[in-house]
Order: sequence, then C-alpha cells, then structure tokens
Amino acid sequence: MDRLATEMDLVMSRMQAADEKANVYGGCGPRLNEKKSRSYWLNQPGSPKAKVNEKPQGETIDYDELVKRWSSN
Repeated sequence: MDRLATEMDLVMSRMQAADEKANVYGGCGPRLNEKKSRSYWLNQPGSPKAKVNEKPQGETIDYDELVKRWSSN
C-alpha cells in the first residue's frame, strides 16, 4: 500500500506541476499537501488503529467437551 501511495503521489505531483505551468486542468488539477509523518496521521481522530486482541490466541478443546456443548444447544 505504501508503494501504491508513493506512486500515486508521483503521478498527482506531475499533474499538479502541469496544471500550474500550463493550466492543463483549468486550475482544477490536484493540489498535494505537505508530506507528514505516519505517526501524525495515526494520531488523528478517526484514524485506523490496531484493535486490541484482534486475533486472539486459539485454544484446544477436548472433543468430548465440544460435543457436549453442541448437544446442549
């Protein structure tokens, strides 16, 4: 994903330069913000953060106990 974002930034910066130089997009071309660190974006409200215990450790259950659980439902 980082590579894709970097490549998109490159394409968009070329589009921005073309628009600023020759008004290619009628002044409506992309305008990139200054680059900011990953930590800046992750500390913003609403940013995606890793969930606590997103992938809990699996557990081994005795087969007979499991059959009892299934039978009681």
